[in-house]
Amino acid sequence: MSNSKTPLPLETRHVFLDTQVYRKLHHNVSNPALATLARHIIDRTIVLHITDLTLLEVRRQIAEDVSSKARDLTNIEKSLRRWRHHSENLPSQVSIDPVRTAEDIFRHFSRTVCQDWSATVHRAQLLSATEIFDDYFSRRPPFDTESSKEFPDAFVLKALDHWCSNKGAIIIVVTQDAAMSRAALKSEALRHISTLDEVLTRASAKPDVDTERLAEAVVSAPGFDRSLELLVEDFGQELTFDYRGELPDGEVVGQSVQSIEGVTDYSVAWVGATSVCMFLMVDTNVLVEVSYEDRSLAIYDNEDGRWFGGETAYAELPTVVPIQIFVEVDLQNYRMFSPQLLRTDYDIAESEDWLGDNVGLVR
Repeated sequence: MSNSKTPLPLETRHVFLDTQVYRKLHHNVSNPALATLARHIIDRTIVLHITDLTLLEVRRQIAEDVSSKARDLTNIEKSLRRWRHHSENLPSQVSIDPVRTAEDIFRHFSRTVCQDWSATVHRAQLLSATEIFDDYFSRRPPFDTESSKEFPDAFVLKALDHWCSNKGAIIIVVTQDAAMSRAALKSEALRHISTLDEVLTRASAKPDVDTERLAEAVVSAPGFDRSLELLVEDFGQELTFDYRGELPDGEVVGQSVQSIEGVTDYSVAWVGATSVCMFLMVDTNVLVEVSYEDRSLAIYDNEDGRWFGGETAYAELPTVVPIQIFVEVDLQNYRMFSPQLLRTDYDIAESEDWLGDNVGLVR
């Protein structure tokens, strides 16, 4: 009879990996565990967090590892040099530049984590030391033992804690460091898991929740529409419109979000203990301004094939844009955070009855 238990889903999709996790995997972003993590990031079931101090420590660890291997290679070469006098089957001398090699490896690591995996980078170095020393002299974790001097970890944890407070979110701290684990357990906003393997297993677990009913509860919650309006307003200037209509020399010169008509489609992407992630399709009224050449009084030159005497004019095209959003929603107060605009580019043209009502058409 199997004693295996069904893994619990993650309480939050926000995950921070301590440097020891990366070190154990030799900072190899192609390692199977990190490759699995990357797939969860692509599927939006995990959001990776890292700090500037973590990156600096990883950089130092890589440099130390490469320097150590370079010294090993030098010692091996001493034996190979002697053996080459008696065997032709040995490779020629191999040497590496430890500084350049370490920089190349770290650059690849940093680019993968921060750009390809879109990790949220926290600036722990910018924190005031006052809070950290207050914890130190009060013997609060990670300074809760006499020999504790975990200042980098303290700055890292404080940066994560501040972000959680601002966002109303929770972050899982993955570490086997005893002091860091105690500090995460003491924090209201942080959770502790010892291994990356457990995170990956639980990230794949499906919650026993009626997701359709949950989604309906979210979109019908009091204040949801107003929160969504504010969110869409913030996204207004990120939209890009390409004019494809009949107005001569037409070009989009501005746009403004007017109001939302409503959510036309929604689905649940992930469910945690305190929040839910959703895809939303929001029909939004947007006013697009187009500049064009007014040729009503212009003259066409057949020889040059050009219009002369045209003046710049402007047309406003009110249109409905199906804005696509991915957002995380707090299940206690239905507050939205970590929003992402999934589509930014739209084609716009005047509708067939444009002369009557100046209405635009988005494709």
